[in-house]
Amino acid sequence: MASPHLRTPGTPSLLELCIKAATRDKSCVKAWRQKRRTFEMLPSELAHELFNSLLQSHLLSATLIGLFQSNLQEVNLSGEATVDGEWMAYLGGCRHLRALRATDCKALTNNAIRQLTGLTAMEELDLARCRKISDDAVPHILSFKMLRKLGLAETGLTTKGLLLLPGLSRLVLLDLGGCPVTDADLISFQALGMLEHLDLWGSKVTNMGARCLSSFKTLKYLNLAMTAVTAIPQLNSLLSLNLCNCDVESIYGDGTFSDSLLRELFLSGASLSLKDVISGSNTRNLHLLDLASSRVNDLDAFVHIPKLAILDLRATGLTNELMLKFQGLGDNLRWIDLSYTKIDSEGVGAIAGHAPNVEQLSLNHTPVDDNVFIYLVHFPVLQSLNLGGSKVNGFMTVGSEEFQQISVLSYLEQLQHLRRLDMRYTGVGDAALHGLKNLVQLSHLHIHSNSLSGLCILEICTLQK
Repeated sequence: MASPHLRTPGTPSLLELCIKAATRDKSCVKAWRQKRRTFEMLPSELAHELFNSLLQSHLLSATLIGLFQSNLQEVNLSGEATVDGEWMAYLGGCRHLRALRATDCKALTNNAIRQLTGLTAMEELDLARCRKISDDAVPHILSFKMLRKLGLAETGLTTKGLLLLPGLSRLVLLDLGGCPVTDADLISFQALGMLEHLDLWGSKVTNMGARCLSSFKTLKYLNLAMTAVTAIPQLNSLLSLNLCNCDVESIYGDGTFSDSLLRELFLSGASLSLKDVISGSNTRNLHLLDLASSRVNDLDAFVHIPKLAILDLRATGLTNELMLKFQGLGDNLRWIDLSYTKIDSEGVGAIAGHAPNVEQLSLNHTPVDDNVFIYLVHFPVLQSLNLGGSKVNGFMTVGSEEFQQISVLSYLEQLQHLRRLDMRYTGVGDAALHGLKNLVQLSHLHIHSNSLSGLCILEICTLQK
């Protein structure tokens, strides 16, 4: 006899079937909701699964929350338009509640947050984009003495409420993106000695306030996108820095120190000189560099980023000539996005063989043509390739006297690790797609063309997976 614990992969478990039956409709919920003592004995994990199933089925009401008051530890109500003060009143009775995520709950008010003040175990609260939350909610939030993560992005907070936040001395994460945080507010946050994650995008912080960041000794993540900040002081503990849409002049001053841990640098839409901003000392451990939509006219600074693995150069106006600078990036590069640039097939050829470990390459909406396939074979471990919106047709014309068209998609057979291929909005038609018939390892093919027939698509679907 087969073990009762074994089941066919993909089939629901007995527990999943029970929860599905219990949350099928309102009549099913009405049948079991009177059994309060049974709920009190439910394991926390099972209670959470039932709670989330009710929420997803739109069967959860404020009064039903009362059944879970002995079990709930984490609740995510994000985006639920009906969540209001009544819901918070019932959640206020969930004495073990540690985390509440209620982002985009438009009906939540300051008074609703007051209903939660007795929750002494609360460690995480996210009220991002709850527009009715303002300074008057902060005194209630201060009652959560164990709070470690607080999200108030795009709420109605002003300096009056912001200056009270240092009272939450255990905070490790503070998200105030889109709030009018001033230099004075930021300076007051120095009292948050355990802070690791600080999100201040779109704030009123300037270089004057940013200077105090050097006193945040435990800070790992900093987001100052869309601010007037142009210079970042030395932050030895920082792992991730976001300065998107800023006019960046310097990062870490003159770069004379040697122990930067920075791994992620987001400069999308920024105005900067790479040579001035990136130095050997502040980027030697950099793993990810996002320069999308920024002004890139010199890539010499790349020689200072020996560990770079992820590079985003979308919509940068990058040219073939600049691609020659890629040749010094070494073997660490794994992911390159060149979408919406002026790079053509010859530009790809400039780095062919110089980035042998690239696994993902995006060339969508670039002028690359069918000649690119000659160079793609020099990316031997490529797993994902995006050619959508390019000039690829799937055929190449050869011969000096008698012109002959040959299928070029068969070149991809040499890429034995290729799993994903995107050729949407290209000129690839039925005849060219036959070149994919031997790509048995391909698991995801995205294609959209007026040149395709139903018969050809059916043939593609028979590819061995």
